[in-house]
Amino acid sequence: MPRKKAKRRRAKIKSYWVGHGPQGHVIIPLKRGEYPPAGQQEFRTLAAARRDVAYRRTISKFLPAPLPPVVRKTIKERWLAGEVVVEQRFEGDRMHLGIRQVDTGEQLCGWWDYDVSLLMEAGVLKSGRVPGSEIDEESVIDYAEYLRIPVYVV
Repeated sequence: MPRKKAKRRRAKIKSYWVGHGPQGHVIIPLKRGEYPPAGQQEFRTLAAARRDVAYRRTISKFLPAPLPPVVRKTIKERWLAGEVVVEQRFEGDRMHLGIRQVDTGEQLCGWWDYDVSLLMEAGVLKSGRVPGSEIDEESVIDYAEYLRIPVYVV
């Protein structure tokens, strides 16, 4: 009696993609209907995926180490930390407001006579609690943030 031909099953694994796990590069099988994450290359054979892993391991030896994450501080954060101060000078008919770095003495921004009077008339700069006192420092810092004075990269 002739032997029955075994039905050939279709492979459940359609293709592979290379991911990055805790131990390094990992070959992840894909079943039918699954696709690799966006931006990842799909490999039809396991041998091709293994070649890609070997290539990645080789070039990773020659790549520079990743940079540390960038920490950015706004003017208000720096003011609250005491890294910048608000300068106020009112002498006779002269008016000056400025924001200065404490450690270097560098002036980050400043406003003189006409600009200060316009900002006071517009209500952008508020005076202190006592009438006739100096301008509230927080309103100066808020206006500098509104102008998008560059953030400080630590």
